[in-house]
Amino acid sequence: MNAQKAPIVIKKDNIVRERKAFSGVKGDSGWWSRAIFPTYVDTKGIMVGESVINPGFPSHGWHDHTYDNKENEEMQVEIETKYPKKDNEYIFEEFYYIVSGKGIVQSETEDGKIMEQEVNAGDFVFFPRGVAKNQLFNNGTEKIFIIWGGTPIPEVNVRPLKK
Repeated sequence: MNAQKAPIVIKKDNIVRERKAFSGVKGDSGWWSRAIFPTYVDTKGIMVGESVINPGFPSHGWHDHTYDNKENEEMQVEIETKYPKKDNEYIFEEFYYIVSGKGIVQSETEDGKIMEQEVNAGDFVFFPRGVAKNQLFNNGTEKIFIIWGGTPIPEVNVRPLKK
């Protein structure tokens, strides 16, 4: 019989908040953290974190949930994200919960047009399997604070930029 495990409490003072390297836009785009992630706790299936998106910036830059590779010259890093597949289908699903602020969720239609949906504090955004290229953009004047999560966990590699 497997031993029962106790819940794990992750104290806010123990969460490492990092400058966002994903936006692809120069300047202070905000910060993000991973609270529930294999680096910190024994999880195999879910990741959860939080982010602040400053006005005029996207949460993550344009991406879909297949493969992503971005360079951030300011932070001198390259971030490669490989999303999980099963039976030749990408299976990553993600959510955002908008704690405060407002913005727009942008997605690209099959014919290349941009669709926009307004989001406000209290809204959830669900990104299903096979989601179109998308981003959350802060088009307001206040910071957006979100809680985010996804499953199954993608492989993320952060490397120094080659000079």
